Amino acid sequence: MEEGIEGLIHVTELGKKVKSPAELYKEGDTVQAKIIHVSADERRLGLSIKQIKDDEERRKPKDYHSGDNSMTQTLGDLLKQKLSN
Repeated sequence: MEEGIEGLIHVTELGKKVKSPAELYKEGDTVQAKIIHVSADERRLGLSIKQIKDDEERRKPKDYHSGDNSMTQTLGDLLKQKLSN
């Protein structure tokens, strides 16, 4: 960041429930965070670590299979079944 700009992460945006941010980080630590608010007048950025983790979780491919391959069907199987009835 540019000199003189503060990046602040509210305790609710840390991604873990803690009493104090000092439980996880110390001043000067480098973290990856998402900018969620900009205050040009105060030269402050509101940041979120939690939203970075949430975004990563949403990007992960979902596995909708139950693990039992005999129960899975393709769209083609479903259409074939529907058209044959």
